[in-house]
Amino acid sequence: LLSPATALAAPPAAGSHPFQAHLHAPRAQRLAGHSTGALRAVAAAAASVLQARLGDRRSSLTVDGVTRAVLDLSLATVVRMAQAVVRNADGASITVPRDGRLSTVAASDDVVLEMDRDQYDTGQGPCLDAATQGQVFHITKLAAESRWPAFVPRASARGIQSILSTPLLAQDRPVGALNIYSRTGGAFA
Repeated sequence: LLSPATALAAPPAAGSHPFQAHLHAPRAQRLAGHSTGALRAVAAAAASVLQARLGDRRSSLTVDGVTRAVLDLSLATVVRMAQAVVRNADGASITVPRDGRLSTVAASDDVVLEMDRDQYDTGQGPCLDAATQGQVFHITKLAAESRWPAFVPRASARGIQSILSTPLLAQDRPVGALNIYSRTGGAFA
């Protein structure tokens, strides 16, 4: 097995993933794409990773240690793709159930990890709602958001102005969320 650092640094093999060309395209070309469409495509990639690991299991993502390591490495790659292809994405994470509770299994950086922890600690936020309700939550102006009164001040204190949380669906049910954070107001339009 490749270490996470080696696998994330190495470009994918030719034909290995539909995002290969997009990830290695010049930054200006990547930024020209529409953020919402890019996010849907990345979320579909994450959902396909989860679907492949779920197989016929109907419960949570209960897997052995090796499978969990491969799954986490795959989801870390999806986070990297999301940050690369979604315009104005300053950070990204993936939330899935682990050991009976929602948990961040891949995050682009410590600020994003803390953003997710703030949601777990308060019991509210778009990543939790996307992961449990199976709906997309697009917050373009966090300062005006009223749905998560305990979470919003924490996110604002970290400089986040926009959030886009998309459910990851496997077997037509939510099994997690792909979360994109931006310090730019009105991001992900």
